[in-house]
Amino acid sequence: MRVKVSHFNAFVKNTIAQYDFVAFYDKKIIIMDSITLKPHSFLSSPCHWVLVASWRSVDTGDKKRLLSKEELERCDRFRRDEDQQRYILAHALKRYCLSQYLDVPAGDLLFSSGAKGKPYCTHKDAPAFNLSHSGDYILLGLSSIGHVGVDVEQSDREVSSDIFPRVLSAEQQQRLMDSVDAQYEFMCYWTQKEAVSKALGLGLSIDFTTIQCSGVEGEFDTHHSKQSLLVNTRQWDERHIISVASTVTQPLQMIKLLSWDEVLEVVDIHNEPIET
Repeated sequence: MRVKVSHFNAFVKNTIAQYDFVAFYDKKIIIMDSITLKPHSFLSSPCHWVLVASWRSVDTGDKKRLLSKEELERCDRFRRDEDQQRYILAHALKRYCLSQYLDVPAGDLLFSSGAKGKPYCTHKDAPAFNLSHSGDYILLGLSSIGHVGVDVEQSDREVSSDIFPRVLSAEQQQRLMDSVDAQYEFMCYWTQKEAVSKALGLGLSIDFTTIQCSGVEGEFDTHHSKQSLLVNTRQWDERHIISVASTVTQPLQMIKLLSWDEVLEVVDIHNEPIET
């Protein structure tokens, strides 16, 4: 982040006191503090990717400084520490990545919601984004070329069969009855339908039984609300299933965040297995 300073010398002392590392170039202060990720190609334009991060391995530390007052108040309402950590990491990454992409201070970013509740950044050049967090993982999808929806769920989460008729079509319910692993297949269906509804910006207002999905890992095309979508589902590890959907045919790049300043760029997920 670069800060233009009119009274340069007078500002230097205060700036050094506030940040861990400060560099000077062409009469500008370049702040490189402990919450700054190293620059990466995925933060440049155009973007079409999903960032995967584990709150257990990525230290949130002082990342709360990136959150707005409203976000901090919402975070404090969570009673469990792990829920707070998931929330902090998700929204810190959201603000940081958007600020780097737009070259706008994270604190200056403003957000609103669409008619069906999908959040968006109000900056005129902002890419579409979507968040999901469950269990150990946080997903952040960002796209400047289309809309994106992401969902992560714990594959071992207990689900009552009473919900099946509200989520699955008659054909999908029959497939579940014939499945050797109905729990796994249902979570594939659920994450796929969530990702599709979020990519369309419809949220839970959509009739999930009308969303056609594969119910298994891999990539497939689907169509809903006069919109074609590309969907991909992966068992990320033994406890988590991830589905991503986009309104363009270009596959989303999957990127694993190893630490706050290190990433592993994973190959396009339609061709190769995801590294974990």
